[in-house]
Amino acid sequence: MNERREEVAEIAWLALVLGGMAIGLGAVAYVLIDGQGAEFAGAPLEPVWGALVATYEFFVIVSGGLGLVAGIGRLLRLPGAGSCRGKGIQVAALALVTGLASVTVEVTNPMRLSLDTDLNSAFYRAAALAGLAFALYLGWLVVEYLALRSARPRLSFAAGLIGWGLGLFALWQSGKVLMFLEESPSWHDSGFFLRSSLSALVLGGAVLPLVPLLGGWLRHTSAPAEPCLLVSSLGRLQCWILPVYALYLTASLFPGPAAAASWSPFLLTGPLAGNFWGFEVGVGLLLPAVLLYWPGRTLRRIAAAGLLAAIGQYFMSYDRVVVSQLSPIFAGGFPSHLQIASYLPSPIRGAMVIGTLCFFLFMWTLLEKDFPQDFL
Repeated sequence: MNERREEVAEIAWLALVLGGMAIGLGAVAYVLIDGQGAEFAGAPLEPVWGALVATYEFFVIVSGGLGLVAGIGRLLRLPGAGSCRGKGIQVAALALVTGLASVTVEVTNPMRLSLDTDLNSAFYRAAALAGLAFALYLGWLVVEYLALRSARPRLSFAAGLIGWGLGLFALWQSGKVLMFLEESPSWHDSGFFLRSSLSALVLGGAVLPLVPLLGGWLRHTSAPAEPCLLVSSLGRLQCWILPVYALYLTASLFPGPAAAASWSPFLLTGPLAGNFWGFEVGVGLLLPAVLLYWPGRTLRRIAAAGLLAAIGQYFMSYDRVVVSQLSPIFAGGFPSHLQIASYLPSPIRGAMVIGTLCFFLFMWTLLEKDFPQDFL
């Protein structure tokens, strides 16, 4: 009976992710036929970039965070860290490819390519540097994978740290590419490096525990003792990372020279307040804190907390991408007629994000099915 229930659950899982991919492909086809399509539904002044660029940045940070946290776990010799043998790095590479695919769909749609855009040498230089950094980052993921396989903690940590540095530099350069492409303001302010690094720690600590748990579920086996021990260790690590991130988030919203301070009205009471309080704070910080700090922490609660924290981090990326384009327009404050719903993604863009996420989950499922030898 249990085997039958597991088979039904797996079929439902595959139907869910394949259905999401079909929805995403339908949305892409619509954009190819209809042109650019509306990024926002009913917004009076539309930012150029939105959900797909946020999805791209989210997956790149997930990728860097997985490598960074895996290396930290090895270096600190966390209980169960010996089970880090490369599966997390495989998922990191998959996340990077997914992120690059999402931004490629965004920048190569027919409407944008049909525009007679005057691109100067700075655009091509930024594009070349971003491409080189991403290529080097992929190379460093291979180095970290081999280091984890050979149980070399210092090399694993160094590769994860250098890889994250390359990924962060590539993100910074790709932000310049998008800025030059549409002459839009960049969301990569002076606090970008610190904010992204903390986000990488949150996402790495959130997603890495899901790797052995999802793998065990897909293979209809219980996770071995050592990976379960590592999941518990990562749960304790999240208990330290989330408060640090919450302190940074609070400090960044106070008046100051950083661009993030000028975003405060839009996040706290403006058109993005629903995202900020509901998803960034509520789903991404408060609910994970309850699950992690409540006595009797279990593996499922750690996994649920990680999933909720990842959702909160996605909305953080989305809000920062959008608000950076609104704050220069409404420097004196946002008009009262701008409603919160004005800057939610349109159904077409939402469907493309769903398709991207389901593609990532489908490829992760295949990875677990075809390469089960690396548990972590």
